[in-house]
Amino acid sequence: MFIVLKSFAGKSCSGTKGKTINIEDKKLVDSLKKAGYIADYSKQDQKNANKDKEIVDLKSAISNLEKQIEDLEKENQELKNQIDNLNVTDNQNSDDNTDTELNVDKDVQKTSNEK
Repeated sequence: MFIVLKSFAGKSCSGTKGKTINIEDKKLVDSLKKAGYIADYSKQDQKNANKDKEIVDLKSAISNLEKQIEDLEKENQELKNQIDNLNVTDNQNSDDNTDTELNVDKDVQKTSNEK
């Protein structure tokens, strides 16, 4: 098995840069090697290339997940802010109701005292 260093095309075979190719003709192999079009490609090289691709894919997945985390953290903060605003509004309404209740109680006491 060989790795294609430079793309080429011929009568018996062709190769695309970066791809692997099998060539049975030893004379053709020797001439392509000497010309710098192909190089030996071992199973270990193939495994390393596969691992490199897997690493790139995993790094991409990590990047996507980090972006999702960032987006979710922003959304979480926005929701917390909305809850805080609702709590403030609720507390203000509660204070207003308490003030009204106190005024009603005072009016009831006044009326009771006048009788």
